[in-house]
Amino acid sequence: MTVPNWLLPTTQIIADEFSHIHPDVKITLSTYNFLEFRQYRESIRFPIMSGQGLADDIVQSNCFTPWDYLKQDWMFVDLLELMENDPGFIIDDYYMNVFEGLAVNGKLFEFPIDFLYLVIGISSDAPAEIIERFKQFDAITFSEVFDLYFDIQDRGDRYVSGYIDAQLLFQRNLSAFIDFENRTCNVNSPRFVKLISDAKNATNPEKVRAGRIGDDGEDMWMGFLPEAEMKEYAAKHYFHISFCTNYQLFMPTDEEKTFTHFIPLLSESGKLGIQSAVETWSIPTTSKNKEVAWEFLKFMATKEGNKKRLGDQMFVQFVPNKDFFRYNLPITLENFAESSIRNYGAPLNSFRNDAAGHSTKIVDMFDRYNQMPMEWYWLWDSSLSGYVHEIFRAFYADTITAEQAASELHNRVSLLLME
Repeated sequence: MTVPNWLLPTTQIIADEFSHIHPDVKITLSTYNFLEFRQYRESIRFPIMSGQGLADDIVQSNCFTPWDYLKQDWMFVDLLELMENDPGFIIDDYYMNVFEGLAVNGKLFEFPIDFLYLVIGISSDAPAEIIERFKQFDAITFSEVFDLYFDIQDRGDRYVSGYIDAQLLFQRNLSAFIDFENRTCNVNSPRFVKLISDAKNATNPEKVRAGRIGDDGEDMWMGFLPEAEMKEYAAKHYFHISFCTNYQLFMPTDEEKTFTHFIPLLSESGKLGIQSAVETWSIPTTSKNKEVAWEFLKFMATKEGNKKRLGDQMFVQFVPNKDFFRYNLPITLENFAESSIRNYGAPLNSFRNDAAGHSTKIVDMFDRYNQMPMEWYWLWDSSLSGYVHEIFRAFYADTITAEQAASELHNRVSLLLME
């Protein structure tokens, strides 16, 4: 069996562990340059989409989109079918909602080794009544966040969040307005018009002036961030949005937190927008080693297959294997706390003094979140991105209205659905 190798020595270690358990299987690694992913993507898309065979028995799933899967559902093996027919695959051992959220027309074409979703917290100096209303939510949609924000009587020069803008709202809420499987859309609805209008009115003008509409990069903090920097951010925003892997947000600290009460941020369809990370894999239907490839994918998602990188904050954190998740996250949390204290003087001694107890609470919390309904969140077709950006740039420049923006998007999506 031949598999891609991007993460030396990780892939080699996993392959060696697998071969030790299955001595009759020979694994050959095809090494690629991680910095040349675009070239890799283009090199495999045409052969697979034209039905040609490839040397590798598994491929990177993020070279393809859900729209690709809908138009050519013969390209990859249906992994849900493999799961159902595999007596060794125990469904209750996995967050099946993750797989169901990535399925297209009832078929699953990619196996995520890990996944991400968004969480949101509120500034501790927001009006008390708004904080109390926020705390009533177990999870919250974008529109519900806007309702809270616009109910603040004296907002001054503080905006909803540095992450939010109208284009990101569109990208994060496609499924609420577009039914790709049935080829229908409702983008020009009053509900959508209100959503992007609220987003525009709540967007920090600095983001618009910087030309960062549609960009989330500068606001998705990773690793420890001092409270002084959070306070600077809070001086301009009432809410902070981050990935679920920003563990600092959930740990008890030795000082008052700037942002608190973090909960999942839902799309307007009421589901968690799931993002599968780098390590997500598909099995081409042309593979001659489908059974072995499936066994290898399952092994890649276990703690046994990843024992050399447990607690690594770069990979395999939120994983679909429940046992692996609950085993690995406490290690990751303690490593995060220790490195943050050592390198940044982080005020996390409160966590460290009872790491096991606090970790259990955090893991239990995320275990509940991980079982919520999930769905794809990103654009289904890369050709749409540039067109979408031009529409929203014109919308923010006031050269078109919200209704006109919605109509333009509706027309473009309708054409896409007819392809």
